[in-house]
Amino acid sequence: MRILKVTGSLSRQAGGLFTSVRRLSQSISELGHEVHVVGIDDADYETDQKNWGPLLPTALSPRSAMAAATFFGIKREIVNFQPDIIHQHGIWLPISHAVSQVAHPVIISPRGMLDQWAIANSKKKKKIAWALWEHRNLRNATYIHALADAEANSIRQVLPNANITTIPNGIDSVTDIPIKEITQNKTKRELLFLGRIHPKKGLQELLSIWPHLNSETRRNWTLIIAGPDENAHRQELASTAFSLGLNDDIVFVGPLYGDDKKAWLRRADAFVLPSKSEGLPMSVLEAWAYGLPVLMTKECNLSIGFKTRAALEMVYSAESVDAALNTPNLAAYGDRGRRLVKTHFSWLKIAKETVDIYERMLT
Repeated sequence: MRILKVTGSLSRQAGGLFTSVRRLSQSISELGHEVHVVGIDDADYETDQKNWGPLLPTALSPRSAMAAATFFGIKREIVNFQPDIIHQHGIWLPISHAVSQVAHPVIISPRGMLDQWAIANSKKKKKIAWALWEHRNLRNATYIHALADAEANSIRQVLPNANITTIPNGIDSVTDIPIKEITQNKTKRELLFLGRIHPKKGLQELLSIWPHLNSETRRNWTLIIAGPDENAHRQELASTAFSLGLNDDIVFVGPLYGDDKKAWLRRADAFVLPSKSEGLPMSVLEAWAYGLPVLMTKECNLSIGFKTRAALEMVYSAESVDAALNTPNLAAYGDRGRRLVKTHFSWLKIAKETVDIYERMLT
């Protein structure tokens, strides 16, 4: 089968999509299918290109990301590659305009971008995109791919007649976790946030409740905030931390990639994602792969984590965070999370389920 993957950024600038789209494409290729990826070049793609191997994506000029050249670039790839299936990852970009013009079977993965919070963010621009191409593109797709049941429900609110299939993201298992390293300078346990520094991640709300945690929690825990900044939100968070007197409680470590990222995942004692909106967060799957107990909101769309006691649900209250961080035998949640990703979220399993949908599209 010949599968064309269409996405936005091809680098770490895509956040979790960089890992999820890349590893799904590679895993489907390993099953013997011919996969070609087309997306947008950017400042980090030269560094990250090697991670796509053995696939060789076509990177369109970043200047074309919001221009007619995107349309013609993707159309050219379709003509040259002659795919059996087109799988689009992400929406609200002109890639949708190009895909909406083709006659091939199309499956679209909104990746959380049809969630009500996401739609309300930059609402005017999305209204224009919806009117010009996005509604037509989604309406004409053979399948809409949701990452979780909650995302499927969000999609149905917008597209009640959509043909929806639900398949989660995957994660690579981690087999070489040594005894916690870089611990010689630790005086407190560390709660790690690792992701984009963006208002939807709920960090402002988490900082606002931190002063109200009980004295034992604050004495025993430090919040580590790691990830790339978006729209100067890190400065807003730093100002909040300063105004609340949290300089001894909060540490900003900047973006983490490669070995630096692995080191912090090994070092941390727990992971937090206080998000307001997600598709299915790769960061939580990564935390589980490293055996970390997870605190997250229900908006992270990983209810299986609560059901299997691999995660603790948090809301924006000091009582909620206090209870979670002082849970007896907290480390056992991380052990259960590690088992969970091995049984439910392996990339081979996810790739096979996705190929089953592709085959159904061709019958």
